Amino acid sequence: MANCPHCAQTNSRSAVHCKKCGQLLVAEWTHNIPLINNRFMLKDMAVVYGISIVIMELLVAGMSFFLGEEVVWIPLPIVGIVIGILIVLFLIAAGVVLRNRISMQFTLSPEGITWDMGSRQKRINRVGMILAMLVGRPGAAGASMLAVSGETGGIPWRNIHKITTFPSLRVITLSNSWRPVLRLHVPDHLWATAEAMIRTYWTPPVAEQPTPAQKRESGRALIFRILWAVAAVAACLLATVWYDFDLDDLWRPLFLAGLLVVVASLLVGAARRILAFLGGLLTVYLLVRHMLEGFRPIIGLSGTYYGRSFAADPWIFALSVLGYLTLFALAIRGMVSGRPAAR
Repeated sequence: MANCPHCAQTNSRSAVHCKKCGQLLVAEWTHNIPLINNRFMLKDMAVVYGISIVIMELLVAGMSFFLGEEVVWIPLPIVGIVIGILIVLFLIAAGVVLRNRISMQFTLSPEGITWDMGSRQKRINRVGMILAMLVGRPGAAGASMLAVSGETGGIPWRNIHKITTFPSLRVITLSNSWRPVLRLHVPDHLWATAEAMIRTYWTPPVAEQPTPAQKRESGRALIFRILWAVAAVAACLLATVWYDFDLDDLWRPLFLAGLLVVVASLLVGAARRILAFLGGLLTVYLLVRHMLEGFRPIIGLSGTYYGRSFAADPWIFALSVLGYLTLFALAIRGMVSGRPAAR
C-alpha cells in the first residue's frame, strides 16, 4: 500500500492516481539532459580526472621506487596533454555525436525511482560496441558494454541515504552512503509533485545506536587492527636488518610486501584476503631469495672456501629471517580471518 502525498489516502501500489483526490501517485517524464553546459557533469568529470591523476602519479612513483630506480613522477605537461585530449574527446562526443543532450525517462513511484535511456542513445551505444569488436579494441568494447548495461535501472527508496534538491536548476540528487548515484532532471510543471512524492515515499535512514557491548567489541577490534598494522611494520623493518640499503635492492619489494599486509589489516572481506595473499606470496619469494643469499658459499680469489654468507653475522641473519616469518604469519592471519577479533 502507498499513501497519497497530497491527502494521505491509502492506495494500492499499482494505482497511478489517488482514488480520493485524483492526484498522481506515479510520476513519469522524459527530459533532455544537457551535457557540455551541465555543471553537475562538469563537476563529476573534474573529480574523476583529479582522482585518475593522483592514482597514475602514485602508481608510476611506486613502481619506480619498488623496481630500484629513482622515484619518477609524471611530468605536469604530459598530464596536461592527457587531460586536454580527454576534454577534446568529450566535447566531440557530447557536442557532435550526442548533440549536447541525452534523453532520459524517469519514473517515480512508491517502490523507488527507475530510469531508461532514449532510443537514440541506445543505438549509439550498440553501434559503438559493434565497431569496437570489429576493429579488435576490447577496451572500447568493454566501455560500450558498460554503457549498454547502464541504460536502464532502478533504485529502491531504502537504498537512498541522502537527497539534495536544487530548485533553481530543477535537479534532485540521490546519493547512497558515500556518493551520488542518480540525478533527476525534473520539468517545471512536475517539480512540486516530485518533491511531494519524495517527501512521502522516502524515509531518511536512522543510524542505529550501538549497545555498550558493541562499543566495547568495536574498540577491541580497532585496537587489534592497530596492533596488527604496527606488528607488520615492525616485522618488515626487522627483516631489513640484513640488507645494505646502498648495495641491496631486495628491501624495496620487501617494503611493498609489508605495505600490502598493513593495508590488509585495515580492510575487511575479500579485499583483505586478496591483499594479504599477495603480501604473503611476495614475502615467501623474498624469504627464499634471502635464504639462498645467506647460504651462498664465500669463495676467495685463490679458491679458498670461507664458509657461508650468514656466518659473517649469524645473529643479524637470524633476526631478518624472524622478521620474514612474522610478516608471513601476519599475512596468513589476514587470509584466514573473516574480520579482526579481539584476543
